[in-house]
Amino acid sequence: MNELEYLRKELNQRLGLFYENSYKIQRMILIVWGGTFALLGNNMGDALLFFFMITIFFISIAILYLVYNNESENVNQIFRIGAYIAMFYERKPCVEISGNAFWELAIFRMMNDEIKSKNRKSYEVNNEYFGFSSLAFIIMFILIAIFGLKNKSTILQGNEIIFMAFMCIVYIIVSLFWFLPEIRKNSNISPENRFNAIKNNMKIFKQYATELGYYTEAEAKERFGVEIYDIIKNEDETDKIPNKVYRTLGISWGQIVKKCLNFILYE
Repeated sequence: MNELEYLRKELNQRLGLFYENSYKIQRMILIVWGGTFALLGNNMGDALLFFFMITIFFISIAILYLVYNNESENVNQIFRIGAYIAMFYERKPCVEISGNAFWELAIFRMMNDEIKSKNRKSYEVNNEYFGFSSLAFIIMFILIAIFGLKNKSTILQGNEIIFMAFMCIVYIIVSLFWFLPEIRKNSNISPENRFNAIKNNMKIFKQYATELGYYTEAEAKERFGVEIYDIIKNEDETDKIPNKVYRTLGISWGQIVKKCLNFILYE
């Protein structure tokens, strides 16, 4: 198997995993939810078990957030592989060269035309994550409301109840102002962000190819065509955007908490 065949296979595998993982995590969460209601549904009067049920739904939202962020890296790798193939294996359509490949370059050209169009649209990617996390939040919020009503007379009479009430407030704040907005934001990829992610990767690989002597700048211009060459050569404000189609949190307390959750869930 040569490199191009390997890269195509890797690309197809990553695309398959991107959609397959979505269904797997959804099935797993539905099973957990069903099991939770089946086991604890008859013990709704027990405050500790009720709080445990609320915690299960909060953990579901956290898992959806972490898995979706991990999948965003898979998307970035898909764009990177496509850019590598375009820069090292493809060239503009040319009748003089038989068997010429130009799929990635053609898609890139079409994307460039698309972002200039007034009818451009955003791409919804795995919106099921946002749907499931929203549903989990609604159920969690209802359970918290029921929990508060059932324990309002004793809410300040025991340390355990106070702690559980405090954690319920934390669950709502973290879900509403961190997990849900991030999942929603990452489920929408604008044409500009998608285009810039691929363009930045292509620029990096073109520069690497010219440094290696794989082709000169003049040969690159002839190889890819003037329009595409000018797009990946010109520097603009979009080059300052990190080379990712998804925006992630910077170094902050949020990032520290995320790394801790990652360690607990995946190690």
